[in-house]
Amino acid sequence: MSGGQGVGDVYNATLERIKAQKKGRAWLGMGAIMWVAYSERLLKLDELCQALGVVAGSRDLDNDNVPSIRAILSCGLGLVTVDLSSSKVRLVHFTL
Repeated sequence: MSGGQGVGDVYNATLERIKAQKKGRAWLGMGAIMWVAYSERLLKLDELCQALGVVAGSRDLDNDNVPSIRAILSCGLGLVTVDLSSSKVRLVHFTL
């Protein structure tokens, strides 16, 4: 790390950049990180998309509200990635 920054500093700076995005993008980026971080197992691509498409208080999934994996990855600013060998979503590094 250059400039005397540690890994934690870099993660914190990236999280702040995620939060500084427009409201919907910030919600999507932080939501993706939380779903992936707190999941008991690796999530499939479609599982993460559907999880982020659920509206609080609704009993049904509205497919028009399901974000694309491209949008999710874009809003996560590199902290969420896809494992190409398994097509599952994970955090960019275990230290996150």
